[in-house]
Amino acid sequence: MHTFASVSFGALAGLGAATLLIGLRKLPARAPRQRLRNFRAKSLQARASSVDASLLLGFGLAVVLGFGAWYATGWLVAALIGAASGMIAPKMISVPRQRRAVADEIEAYSQWTEQIRDLVAASGSLFEAVTLSAPSSPPLLRADVTQMASLAGTVGLTAALDWFAAQMQSPYADRLVLGMNIAWDSGARITEAFESVSRAMRTEVEMRRRNEVANARTWTQVVSITGITVVSVVLMFAFNRGFFDPFGSLVGQIILLMVGAMIFGNILWVLKLSASGAPVRLLDQEELEDRLAGLTFAPERATS
Repeated sequence: MHTFASVSFGALAGLGAATLLIGLRKLPARAPRQRLRNFRAKSLQARASSVDASLLLGFGLAVVLGFGAWYATGWLVAALIGAASGMIAPKMISVPRQRRAVADEIEAYSQWTEQIRDLVAASGSLFEAVTLSAPSSPPLLRADVTQMASLAGTVGLTAALDWFAAQMQSPYADRLVLGMNIAWDSGARITEAFESVSRAMRTEVEMRRRNEVANARTWTQVVSITGITVVSVVLMFAFNRGFFDPFGSLVGQIILLMVGAMIFGNILWVLKLSASGAPVRLLDQEELEDRLAGLTFAPERATS
């Protein structure tokens, strides 16, 4: 017993000493290009985690509903319908939110464009305009604009703008980045260009807001009809199960599969029609990635 206690205390003491040495060790200073790589890695990790959470939710609902339908009925087709319902339910809930998010994104870019326009007109320097606009930029873009302004002071405005376009992956960000790059390379004051971009975005926001009102009524009807159908089927199965006995045969299973396919086909069609269309990106994502990768490894090649 004493031997085991001695070994344990010795191991803990060694671990504590190693931790102390690691904590006192002087960390190497990170190069400016390393900050660019770290910012990009964190953004990709956050975006991947959000996508994984959505897929995990759909998969979890599919497993629960599919197994529940199979356990209640013993039908393979019922299990397939339940699993399909679990996969499609998160999309039905998220579609209106996605449409509103697109309109909010365009409005945020429009507001930030107006800020850049006014700051460029006042100071005459695009670098100062980008830096000064970071604290007062729209909340939707503030975190990324702040990071871009921080990167601009270390790796340069052009590289920071490339990072911003690659990070946002938005056609509206591409418009601003292209305009800023032209202004930075030429040294010209292009407040009129920012004014036209801002006006175009404002017009698109107003159009999307009007369409959202019409889409909201249609989408509410679709969700209501689908919900009433599901509740009615569940209640009929619970209180009048004999009504569904014909579906237990082979022919009944085929018919049930065809009915489910038509229902889910219509839902997917409505989802496709209600999706918010976005213009084509002006900057190629792979080209931006390659450009940022070259910036990241340039110091390493220089020191080798």
